[in-house]
Amino acid sequence: MADVYDIVGAFQDIEMDLIKSMKKNMKRHIGEELQENISWTQWQAEMLNGLAQYKAENADKLKGYYSTINDEIEEAIRQAYATGESEQEIELLKAIQEGFKVDKTGVGTNAMQGSFFKVNEGKLNALIKSTTEDMQRAENAILRMTDDVYRQTIFKAQMFYNTGAGTLWKAVDMATKDFLSAGINCVEYRNGARVNVASYSEMALRTANKRANLMGSANKREEYGIHTVKVSSHNSACPMCIQWQGKVYIDDVYGTGTKEESKASGYPLLSEAVKGGMFHPNCKNGCSTYYEGINQPPKEPTKEEVEEMTRRYNLEQRQRECERNIRKYKRLENGSIDTDNIAKYADKRKQWTNEYNKLITNNTDILRAEPARLKLYGITTNDLKPAIKATKKAGSIRNYSGELAKGFGSTHYDAMHDIIDKSSNTNLKAVWDKYENELRVGDAHKKGGAYAMGRSLYLDIDKCAKGNSFDRPYQVVFHEAGHGIDSACRKLANQSGVFASHFSGAYKGGLFPQTIKDEVQELVSAYDKKLKAEYKARGETYRKAYAYKALENEIRAYNSYAMADLSDILEGATNAKIRCGYGHGASYWKDRTIGGISDGLATEAFAEMTDSTFANPESLELIKKYLPKSYKVYEEMLEVIING
Repeated sequence: MADVYDIVGAFQDIEMDLIKSMKKNMKRHIGEELQENISWTQWQAEMLNGLAQYKAENADKLKGYYSTINDEIEEAIRQAYATGESEQEIELLKAIQEGFKVDKTGVGTNAMQGSFFKVNEGKLNALIKSTTEDMQRAENAILRMTDDVYRQTIFKAQMFYNTGAGTLWKAVDMATKDFLSAGINCVEYRNGARVNVASYSEMALRTANKRANLMGSANKREEYGIHTVKVSSHNSACPMCIQWQGKVYIDDVYGTGTKEESKASGYPLLSEAVKGGMFHPNCKNGCSTYYEGINQPPKEPTKEEVEEMTRRYNLEQRQRECERNIRKYKRLENGSIDTDNIAKYADKRKQWTNEYNKLITNNTDILRAEPARLKLYGITTNDLKPAIKATKKAGSIRNYSGELAKGFGSTHYDAMHDIIDKSSNTNLKAVWDKYENELRVGDAHKKGGAYAMGRSLYLDIDKCAKGNSFDRPYQVVFHEAGHGIDSACRKLANQSGVFASHFSGAYKGGLFPQTIKDEVQELVSAYDKKLKAEYKARGETYRKAYAYKALENEIRAYNSYAMADLSDILEGATNAKIRCGYGHGASYWKDRTIGGISDGLATEAFAEMTDSTFANPESLELIKKYLPKSYKVYEEMLEVIING
């Protein structure tokens, strides 16, 4: 799934690239001034002469960023919509099992006539179009602003220098201070307020994803003729939302609820809450279906509860303030030229970092550290101290300041890299070195099953380190990392008209999952031909299901370490006609097709082949034995990822 932080990080990359580009030009021109002792007039002329080249270089640099950003916006919104639908269906079926009675009068008539669903699809497309256009306007404004700042710096620097600022470098730092403090604040609201482009993109995308998710949920409810929803309740709700959250409404915003339903049920219309501020930009609240007679009726919060919500909200706002200032002083430290200023801003950054850490430590029951919000993604090894400690050991690049090392701890991190170093697959090792630093640790001590969401990994690292009855040590980590890499490089497929959430699904229009299906059918067909002849010779009735069962029994004969990965792939390739005891289950594969491509099968097979190639030679041997053509496509994809 496309992660909001993927897109926000891209805007931050843009910001820092442009800041560093301007810094490089300033230092070059100032160097010329000091060396040749030319006049300010001459220096200004030289700066202006270099502006055209500066603009061209920046425009060329940003083409790749914009292409990726604009592609990922649509994907993120559509996936949020699909998630809303899927989660809602699971919730509905569970409620029905618990005794909720569906009103059949609305189902199959008005609710299923199709008009609503056409309108809803139109709303989704309009949301995508609006969000994409907003981002594109912001993108266009970025270059205009940096050009303006570059011009202004030429003349402001002279003014500060003439009024006794000190060195030329100090004068330039003074000229760019406001810009570095705010970043590229090229987005302007109607009231004149300006906001940093990365902050704006985060707000806009989170809001769009929330709306898409709510639309998807309503779409699924509409199939059952249900309009009652309950707005979620948060113990750190903002003052605007407290009065609206936790209550039941008739959905007339995303669904087709009516005033008549509101009057008959006694529940207010959802539109009233929305008009009052609910679901505002960056709002945490969502809504779920309310099942009369099953769910607990809502209750008004007490005065004490409201006070506690307000306290928690204020603490979160203080955390946001700390984060903004940390990012601010990182920009200033990174964009300044004068060494004294660099040291001064580094101290400020450290002060705010200490304040941030103290705030988190003193309020662990409410706050949690969010490293992604402290990052300026465009800052690299040579830009900001302490530098990333990257070492080459036994063939692999180990980044001890990266997300995986910090999230899992150096002991687990080294153990993983020791496994990588032993692998004979040089292409997969190269892919790992290329994409490791794009992976994130969502939760290193998650209880229950492991999973990846976009590039973020959620698992129990201590359990993964030990392995289990069918996974070797750290095999699960490599599996989820395989998903993360598959998601991170999906745009490399670049197939016109192909939509898939992973590279493995989009590659050559779905070549990988189709090859797997074809190869499995060849295995089934071999048994089918053999068994059909045997049954005919005995005069017995034959069914093709026997061929699937025969292949299943053949795979089951291997030990669990060898066949678990292959078992899951076979299950996905046959829609669970083959179930060898290890897999995601039949229900998992039902809604895993995107645009006619078996995206679920593709990404699971990619992850299985990744984890077995690194951590389980027995499993790898069996995959190569039964699916040699499919593994060849996997290796082909690795080469494309390396060179992409």
